[in-house]
Amino acid sequence: MFVLYQPFVFMKETEIDQLLHIAALISRQRAGITLSDRDQQVLNNWLAENPVNVELLHEVIEALDTPVEDEGLKASANRVYEAIGFVTPLPRPVYRINRWWWAAALLIGITTTIYLLYHPAPKQAIALKIRPGKDVATLTLADGTTITLDSTANGIISQQGNVRITKLPTGELVYTPEGSNAQEILYNTMTTPKGGQYKLTLPDGSKVWLNAASSITYPAAFAGKERTVTIKGEVYFEIAKNENMPFHVKANNITVDVLGTSFNIMVYEDEPTIKTTLITGAIKVNGYLLKPGQQAANERITDNADTEEAIAWKNGLFEFNQQSIVSIMQQISRWYDVDIQYQGNIKSKTFTGQISRYADITTVLQKLELTGGIHFKVSDRTVTAMP
Repeated sequence: MFVLYQPFVFMKETEIDQLLHIAALISRQRAGITLSDRDQQVLNNWLAENPVNVELLHEVIEALDTPVEDEGLKASANRVYEAIGFVTPLPRPVYRINRWWWAAALLIGITTTIYLLYHPAPKQAIALKIRPGKDVATLTLADGTTITLDSTANGIISQQGNVRITKLPTGELVYTPEGSNAQEILYNTMTTPKGGQYKLTLPDGSKVWLNAASSITYPAAFAGKERTVTIKGEVYFEIAKNENMPFHVKANNITVDVLGTSFNIMVYEDEPTIKTTLITGAIKVNGYLLKPGQQAANERITDNADTEEAIAWKNGLFEFNQQSIVSIMQQISRWYDVDIQYQGNIKSKTFTGQISRYADITTVLQKLELTGGIHFKVSDRTVTAMP
């Protein structure tokens, strides 16, 4: 829990008002209370507007899920409330890390207090909760060494040839070439487990987002006349342009050829369809040219694809547009790291809707139940869907 040593002297009152409102929404949701569509949209928009907000949410969830007693929670929250009375915005620059620290302290304290009103914490240890995923990944270096990125300190974590690997305070992994490229090509692999996601900047400046249960293998430094990576699972790319060195993505039995663009590939082994969705630019999928807004699903090209649905996961959302319950539960299984079972004849049901990926799994399941015709039972880490 955060301990406050000085008053909030640099946060604007409007910022505090917003955090108070967000804290109320998070605490109600964590207590199992279903938010209205309007409130859920407010929370979703707040998460999508800044990656730092996602980090704040992780801090809040971690605090609420830590086994503590009522009095300790209340005392911590009271310290935050006392500090709020001394808010005096000053016209001076403030380091981002200080603003983040104080915002986290405020959000955790307020959320904790409101949460207790809705859902008083028991004196005994809190039972196992199924938490949403977070930034978790393993980096495998060329010599086989593995680094657990979520528990590794920020800063330089390794050197691969003439390339420096750095973990930023945001959790992102960045490859920075130093001097001329080495002759030997060293391959690295980033892997996310179920319940994990991660962001990576390749040595050419391309941005990569890995969804849960995914991986990407890439050279620590690109050399020659082309750039080639291999993926599994689901990955979103924003490719740095370099017409003299085309970019290629290999996944299962498809190859995507790129010059500079943004697109999403979903190639999970337990999914019947491989989907490549183009957001901007132009790509070729096994020789077929895609334009922005098009999607290649196996051998079929679809115009006016739902691009927002395709990259909703990257923006912290579940978004379903007439998706089958099987497809939806596979996403939930990967993100919350749970097993899925089915009872009765329900696999043909489809759903449409949107909800934050950082909502408690109970909230997600309750929203699906509201559509009618389906119910869920949660036991340990198994979710059973039934009529």
